[in-house]
Amino acid sequence: MHQYLDSDSSGTSGTCVSSTVGAERLQVATDWLKSKGLQGYLGEMGAGSNSQCITAIQGALCTMQTSGVWIGFAWWAAGPWWGNVRVLFSLVWLMVSNSVYCSTVLHIN
Repeated sequence: MHQYLDSDSSGTSGTCVSSTVGAERLQVATDWLKSKGLQGYLGEMGAGSNSQCITAIQGALCTMQTSGVWIGFAWWAAGPWWGNVRVLFSLVWLMVSNSVYCSTVLHIN
């Protein structure tokens, strides 16, 4: 499963639908995983590098971390060597023992 937070879920725009779109889009998959007794891995996730998208990513990661069904994710990122790509930031996902700490998102210009 992949999840991009722009309007058409393609990851081609640096504009997120809303600051809550990450948690909202993952809720259906989270509910399905719980109902089937399964765990999920989000194979690709990305969003723009701006305050609305950063908040949306934080919401998505907090939803995943507190759900009990997500085991991880892969971040799709870009750098200057990839040309003019809009998705630019790094994530730190902290899980210590049974404690969950929602993500710290570091904005990179």
